Amino acid sequence: MKYFRIFAKNLAIDLGTANVLVHVEKKGIVLNEPAVVAIDNNSGELIAFGHEAFNMIGKTPENISVVKPLENGVVSDFDITKILLEHCIKNAMPGFSLIQPNVIITAPAGVSDVELRAIEDACIYSGIRGVYIVEGALAAAIGSGMDIDKPTGHMIVDMGAGNIEIAILSLNGIVASNTINFGGDYLNQKIIDYIYEKYAVNIGFQTAENLKIKIGAVDTSNENKSIDASGRDIITGMPKTVRVYASDVNEAIFNELTYIIDKIQYILEKNPPELSSDIIRNGIYLTGGSSLIDGLADFIEQSLDIKVIKSENPFEDTVIGAGKMIERLEQYKTNRK
Repeated sequence: MKYFRIFAKNLAIDLGTANVLVHVEKKGIVLNEPAVVAIDNNSGELIAFGHEAFNMIGKTPENISVVKPLENGVVSDFDITKILLEHCIKNAMPGFSLIQPNVIITAPAGVSDVELRAIEDACIYSGIRGVYIVEGALAAAIGSGMDIDKPTGHMIVDMGAGNIEIAILSLNGIVASNTINFGGDYLNQKIIDYIYEKYAVNIGFQTAENLKIKIGAVDTSNENKSIDASGRDIITGMPKTVRVYASDVNEAIFNELTYIIDKIQYILEKNPPELSSDIIRNGIYLTGGSSLIDGLADFIEQSLDIKVIKSENPFEDTVIGAGKMIERLEQYKTNRK
């Protein structure tokens, strides 16, 4: 049997609000899909997953629901999360294994025991043998190549779709951290609200995401880019296209970006004095999809007077780190005892 195996290779899963990534031991990243599923409301069966389901958002009939089962990086719909994980594991490792894999899966630092149990249970019900949950910020730091096993301070800001994790790390652990319970998805909603109020047009989530990616910028004084955005006129109810500028996106999300800087400063103030010089020397590492907003790294650097290093793989740092941990699972389990 071509797809029969005794032992399944261990997996690392970055279960994010926007995307789910799967890393197979000794193989690398094999799956990167939006964390979205389309379900038949009558039968409960899975209709579509990932990119296919994402493209259905706002376009389905009443008998089909498009669901994002995670909010702020944690499970909000247990049954749908189980379906999502089952599909991810099946696609990452097709065929049948006599002994199912162990999994390292990421979660935000500071989540409750109930939320951790929900993630663990969803994995176990999906057929996983052993589940090991690791803080997303720790995995991202390892994935970025930080040397965090020494008594040296490092700081990371992981800007995901559902939440933003700010952490100071040393000796393979988190010294101080804070999780902001909003991320890129919330910024999209602020853009939707702003366009609604200014232009009297109701745009969709994907349109807001496109605006953020293409013209989102912190500083628009030199170049105020613009693109067309289509939606529904709230007065006539008819389709309408408006010209949206980078300054619009900036004004929509600027307060949130300032709030993020305030939280980074708060963690720096909680930082043990012995590690302060290390962070000044090493800088702040910026990762996660929302870190790609044009000018954000410079804005943080100028506001805090600490150098900021942008990730080269902002979408993959976390799963790469979790993948490195799964390669040395026994050592990881020993450290966690």
